[in-house]
Amino acid sequence: MKDRKSTIVFRRLRHLLILLPAGIMVQVAIEFAAASDASEASSRPATGSKIAAKKVETSSGISPARSGAGAVSSPQLSREVPLQESAWTSLQFKKIKANQVEFVDQELRVKVRSSASPLIHALPEPLQVAKVRVRGSWEEQQAAQRSSLEFDEDSLLRVGLVVPGQLTLSGPRRWLAADWVKKLFDLAPQGAGIDRIEFLMMASREDWVGRQRVHPHSELIRERAMSLRPPPGDFDVEWKLTRPIPAAALWLSVDGDDGGASFDLKLLRIELGLPEN
Repeated sequence: MKDRKSTIVFRRLRHLLILLPAGIMVQVAIEFAAASDASEASSRPATGSKIAAKKVETSSGISPARSGAGAVSSPQLSREVPLQESAWTSLQFKKIKANQVEFVDQELRVKVRSSASPLIHALPEPLQVAKVRVRGSWEEQQAAQRSSLEFDEDSLLRVGLVVPGQLTLSGPRRWLAADWVKKLFDLAPQGAGIDRIEFLMMASREDWVGRQRVHPHSELIRERAMSLRPPPGDFDVEWKLTRPIPAAALWLSVDGDDGGASFDLKLLRIELGLPEN
């Protein structure tokens, strides 16, 4: 039993490797060891390889995406996300050029120039999300370099569902953490923490649609390729989940830093569908 608890503790420590400076990992280990029972209650095994992407069947929680005029959500069973500056926080990573972001007439406009920077929106209350609908348009300025990897490191759009859990950031860890890390954990509901970010994304290749992975650098990040990236122009996509995902916040990732891509993205509507039952 003791060995099993130790294994769980160190699996949870790996979750924080991309979030915390190396100099405070000893303090993290001490605090997590003291709370191993709580860690055991909140941890869960990752589905799939941490490095290699795998093909996902419908039973994994992904249903085929719909696009075009038929992608209509019932207004009684959905929540529209406000696209105004006061509802979003723009973050920036060190050593990575930030996107150019502006909100104009209830539209979110993002210019990517070999750049990346996330946008986060705290939901008024946690929701069970059964589907995500996004309507917008985009223009390609410079195509990304073709990657030899088997999963997109860059993406026209990732919609991240921030799942509440037991992982928290306090004490010395919070004092020394980067600002964007603090803001991530501030998205947790009062009295709770963060479990993971579940990203739903557009794939650059048709044969990659349906794949999912746990990010090779952190088990905090899960990614699902829900549909093929549309050609430049208008798009209207709806991603359905066979099992709802709890979400306390949204994390939008629009990036072209790894492949050197340049493009302009305009989002006109983001809608979260709720379970029917």
